[in-house]
Amino acid sequence: MNPDIVVIGDLVTDLLLFLPMKPRPESVVLPLKITKQVGGSGTFAIMARRLGLRVKAIECVGKDGNGFFIRESLAREGIDVNNVFIRKGETKTCIVLIYNGLKSFISLYSEKTVFLRPEDIKKEMLTGNGLYISGYSLVGKISKQERNAVYKAFKTCREKNMKIFFDAGPLVDKILEKQLLEILASTDVLFLNQAELKSLSRKLSMKTLDELGILVKGMIVLKMGEKGAVARFKRKSIYVRALKTDSIDPTWAGDCFNAGFIYGLLKGWAVERSLKLANVIGGLKTKRIGGGLNAPSKSEIQKCLCFLNKEKG
Repeated sequence: MNPDIVVIGDLVTDLLLFLPMKPRPESVVLPLKITKQVGGSGTFAIMARRLGLRVKAIECVGKDGNGFFIRESLAREGIDVNNVFIRKGETKTCIVLIYNGLKSFISLYSEKTVFLRPEDIKKEMLTGNGLYISGYSLVGKISKQERNAVYKAFKTCREKNMKIFFDAGPLVDKILEKQLLEILASTDVLFLNQAELKSLSRKLSMKTLDELGILVKGMIVLKMGEKGAVARFKRKSIYVRALKTDSIDPTWAGDCFNAGFIYGLLKGWAVERSLKLANVIGGLKTKRIGGGLNAPSKSEIQKCLCFLNKEKG
């Protein structure tokens, strides 16, 4: 059976350090908690699967503990990992520093780090309703091989008329402009936050969301954290308030949000209803450290939605 969504690239192992204080020069900080979790697009994949979507992942991981951890974690969730290749070398890893509800990323790459290659991508792998791309995988300074592999997959999916879902990511301004413009012109939903919007605006010399909208085939979904989210399409805006929570860690809340919104769209929901679900899921995620297997469960989401509906009643 074809998947609902294919997730390509950006499978990372997160090493999360929950800090009691902000690190300063020459200081020694003892973390309150250290944990390992599936990061990157793996969080999106897990959240989408928990909502009930059929998910397939395409990526390359190292023949190390982190690579097996990622592959086995996704497989246990019911995600198709037949095209998550294991290759001799090291899996992409990221140190995440969390302090006072804020996060910082330190990416770890070396000459031993393995990446997806263009020759890994075959047309028969790419079937289903949509393709999910993270901007991280299109940054050539990280890996030209993975960039070219993801770009190849994008072109194949476009030819097959699959929906393109693109999460800009904080390094969106590092993507080759020609490829970026081509992807935007075929993107059905562009996800980005306010900082990413500023970076993209500077790169493409734009001043307004409407100017960006001219470049995007479909809609733009702007995530604004505790201020909520807005979907912009056909010069029309739909705004939904955020779920109020006591945030512990915002890491990968945006990926959980994306999964909720895409779930709604693929199920034929109205944009406003999809935004409401996405906001609830993103908000619930911030109550836990890390993403991946710490993404909200479907039962948690249902309970929260029932509670919110009773409050309105």
